[in-house]
Amino acid sequence: MSQPDYAIVTGSGRSGTTWLLELFDCSPETFCRNEPDLITTSPLTGLSDDSDVIRRDQHELDSRWDAAVRWTGRHMGERDLRVTVPKSYIYALSRWLGLYRAAHGPKLRPVLAKLVPTLRGGEWPLPWWVGSQRMLSQAVPVLKLLASPSWMVFILQHRPGIPVFHLVRHPGGFLNSWSRRYLAAQDRNEVDRANRQRLHEVASVDPYWAGQFGAIDGMSVEESELWYWRYYNEVVYQAGRASDHYHHIVYEDLVRDTLPIMRRLYAACRLAWSESIERAIESQSSGSPSIASAWRDRLQLEQQELVERFLDSRLSFYPQIR
Repeated sequence: MSQPDYAIVTGSGRSGTTWLLELFDCSPETFCRNEPDLITTSPLTGLSDDSDVIRRDQHELDSRWDAAVRWTGRHMGERDLRVTVPKSYIYALSRWLGLYRAAHGPKLRPVLAKLVPTLRGGEWPLPWWVGSQRMLSQAVPVLKLLASPSWMVFILQHRPGIPVFHLVRHPGGFLNSWSRRYLAAQDRNEVDRANRQRLHEVASVDPYWAGQFGAIDGMSVEESELWYWRYYNEVVYQAGRASDHYHHIVYEDLVRDTLPIMRRLYAACRLAWSESIERAIESQSSGSPSIASAWRDRLQLEQQELVERFLDSRLSFYPQIR
């Protein structure tokens, strides 16, 4: 069987999705794109369908999705990961000379772009002097797309054969990372406003979730974030659980059993497995166990109580572990 046209890594932000993308990037056969939809020049940003909320009419998304993904799979981007292993489509000499690093790096690329116009902007085609476009076309694009339930449900329902790797983290671990790595660097009032607006949009199109949310305007910013975390993971899980191409992964399981789980996920993409890939994956996973459990000592008391409330409810997409 041939490899899939592309694969998707998804989940709520601060759930370990970047790490999962790094584990896929250990293969010489993958072309990993990190959140290309957040680059203003990406055709994914031009899709009129609102990815934050599931809409009933996805006709326009259906007509434009495939072309946007094909374009994304042929371009590098400013948000992409630094390549740390040999790739089938990057020339060995180019890698040795540092040409790939120069073309991708935020310091040298603007300089090179003065001479090479195709390197301008947030995304650019693989330069001929860095690698082979023909070999790139044979690699498997792995796209990390976050907080996009509309897109995920669309793919699961209308693009059979595309693997969707859905990573879910314990709500305590998620809230701890989100609070410390995201909220602390933002305007809390602005995040609070945006969170409530997002929940109101969901409630306006889905009576079930309107009933689940209750009084949105009375929520704290942490509670509103956890409610969207629950909404996103629940709707993606429900859309995918009957599909052979949907892969539900618990972050804490991935931390504990990284190699066997990744071997299974590589097989789902029909990617080769080797000792060198195992070594690369092990090197990317050394600090994960301590990160997975850190939240228990870091959350404030009211945050711990909020997490307990969510764990006491029915979370079909997450096992009840404490």
